[in-house]
Amino acid sequence: MRIEDLDLESANSGSRARATVVWENSERAPCSLYFEVPEEFSTWLQPRPEAFLLAALVPAMRHGEKRLKLAGELCPRLYDGLETAAALLRCWYPRKYGAVQIEPAGIRRSPEYSARRHAACFLSGGVDSLATLRQNKLTYSGEHPFAIQSGIIVRGFDIHEQATAQWNLALAALREVARDAEISLIPVFTNLRELEGDLQVWVEAFHGAALAAVSQVLVSQIDRAYIGSTYDLRSLEPWGSHPLLDVCYGTTDLEMHHDLIRMSRLDKLRLLADWPVGLNHMRVCTHDAERELNCGQCEKCLRTMTGLCALGALNHCQAFQKDDVTADMLLRMPFWAEWQVHRYQDIFHCLEGTGRQDLMDAISRQIRFFRRKERIKRLDRKFLAGGLTFCFQKMRAAFR
Repeated sequence: MRIEDLDLESANSGSRARATVVWENSERAPCSLYFEVPEEFSTWLQPRPEAFLLAALVPAMRHGEKRLKLAGELCPRLYDGLETAAALLRCWYPRKYGAVQIEPAGIRRSPEYSARRHAACFLSGGVDSLATLRQNKLTYSGEHPFAIQSGIIVRGFDIHEQATAQWNLALAALREVARDAEISLIPVFTNLRELEGDLQVWVEAFHGAALAAVSQVLVSQIDRAYIGSTYDLRSLEPWGSHPLLDVCYGTTDLEMHHDLIRMSRLDKLRLLADWPVGLNHMRVCTHDAERELNCGQCEKCLRTMTGLCALGALNHCQAFQKDDVTADMLLRMPFWAEWQVHRYQDIFHCLEGTGRQDLMDAISRQIRFFRRKERIKRLDRKFLAGGLTFCFQKMRAAFR
């Protein structure tokens, strides 16, 4: 893979940093990769080689590219970090991600930016990003170098380019959050996911590097970028944004910080329950809703609503249409992963003493059902080589 023709140009009432990505070992068409910001942030944008390299690393590994040839000098810290990140991904997923040789035009011998800039966070509106912003504001004074002064919202990641209504809803909500937190809100548009459209690759390996890529095009103004942790320490597992990965994506000019891994999701909700603006404008749902921030029916919505219900905050939250959760709603949404069990166990204990035995019984029933399924799967793998699971999946697909 070659990354060439790096440039900065005007586009759509703003500025665009772009480069051409040429596949060498995969039969895919060249891609004009870009990052774009509105006119008011045009002076922030730079076509940094590091940004395009971060965007291309995981797709190149996934699709069998032998090298990443970069038309530009590379920060030595990132060069070393990417070697580590690539080795970690190959360790986690040995059959899916291959080795790639990074070939920059040269190694940058000194930092490009020496003056102090400021810290920023990625702000999707989800629980993780809002908790990062809230905790930071409670911890650091406005003049502290670690104090967040900007929030970055990206169109082209979970909000697709065509989802205009969803983008407008999210942007309006986060403007209220930014105004209350006294930070700037920076909208960034990118087609980065054209390099790799597979959702599984995105979540398991790619999105941390993608966030770091966005940070790099804004490095003239920011020197620290916070990524809210997805998992806490109990349920940490291989994932695209991970404390072992994200730190590898920093440069001499920009530190990447994986934030609040010590906090459970319920702890984060408790933090937001005392922040009305954050609570009322949270966006946990990834459905393409046109009128509401959250559908109130998907697993993420239901889990968040149940946590808020346990904290006595759901009836004060305007981000969801419903102000209560019923046992039937929980029983219609089975668990499929251990991390869900951890999060619902936290909610279960929080519900003790609230009089919501109906919700506690529903959670207990779902956990027991999940444990039985996992035991059957283990026996199936041990004695039937996964044949039972294979037949079940075929039958389910046939009746869809």
